[in-house]
Amino acid sequence: MKRDISLCINYGNFSEAAGVGAGDAVTIAMKEKGGALATQEVNDLVYSDDRADFASDVVFANFRPVVEGKLYRSASPIDNKANRAHYADDLIQAAGVRTVMNMADTPENIVAFIAAEDHDSPYYRDLFENGRVFARQMAIDFTSATFAEGIVQGFSFLAEGDTPYLVHCLEGKDRTGFAIMVLEALMGWNEAQIVADYMQTYNNYYGIEPGTEKFDLILEKNIREMLCIMAGLEPGSSLAEIDLKAAAETYLLNNGMDAKLLKQLEAKLSLE
Repeated sequence: MKRDISLCINYGNFSEAAGVGAGDAVTIAMKEKGGALATQEVNDLVYSDDRADFASDVVFANFRPVVEGKLYRSASPIDNKANRAHYADDLIQAAGVRTVMNMADTPENIVAFIAAEDHDSPYYRDLFENGRVFARQMAIDFTSATFAEGIVQGFSFLAEGDTPYLVHCLEGKDRTGFAIMVLEALMGWNEAQIVADYMQTYNNYYGIEPGTEKFDLILEKNIREMLCIMAGLEPGSSLAEIDLKAAAETYLLNNGMDAKLLKQLEAKLSLE
């Protein structure tokens, strides 16, 4: 019996990643029964796009300062797919954001969003038109060389720009979560601080609280695995003895970031 199987990578291209094309013979085997079950349970979470379902604009836009006046994160202030763009745009304007790292879109995407009938993000538009937005559409594959390359390019852009910075993707959750984690490590944050900020997103979108099974699942399958990737460790490794600041610096330098720009970025994020 003939069966059709569809394969995809979230915000990526499966055929390019696997190196296969039309007509190629491909073998697919199960590595481990239930091996991706926990990941699928995390990805099955659903949130509302109705502002009335959230306590505030800040929660709805998943907006918050990482460091007040220096670094912010949010859902997209330009892609209105989830009805959050205008709210995020107002919030980044109030925060005085000067330089943006957009991990979800190409410059062409942004031009199309600006031309759309529902465009209502004038502050972001001005930042983009004045060359203050780095835009690179990045697949959610934190282990790939192309993802690391995008992180380095984005951070290099931030280093040469003015604070306050904004980092965002579409939801401000996964790609943003990784980038912000690295920046927090550069600023000397410990694991508990990084985890608390990351998990705030899941409280904002889904109301997931500490001490619940979902919280613990996301903690282990998402942020702790991200930290291990940054530190060059196997998933599930202990981070207790890891100098996260040194690990973040090594991750960036090993993936091509200029040492001078790295120090420049650290200086701009410093509270001293």
